[in-house]
Amino acid sequence: MAIQKPRTRLINFRVSEEEYDQLRQASEKSGARSLSDFARSAILHSFHGNGNGGSAAIDDIDRKVVEMQDVLSQVLRQLHPAVIAKSEHA
Repeated sequence: MAIQKPRTRLINFRVSEEEYDQLRQASEKSGARSLSDFARSAILHSFHGNGNGGSAAIDDIDRKVVEMQDVLSQVLRQLHPAVIAKSEHA
């Protein structure tokens, strides 16, 4: 078994009973050695998963916002001539 760096720092945060149950179930499902091991891996993965130090979930949201902006721009371009024509006839 590989020797790991000693873990001497502690991070503590509170969760609700429901959150704890969700974490425990996910931990068991993933095969993690402990809930702490699961939480540590999940947190570290969220920062290292995309290579730029940000959360993969945030990157996904950013990507979806850009896609929505593109669609909105297309809709506005299509509506713009209709809006101009409608105002000229009013």
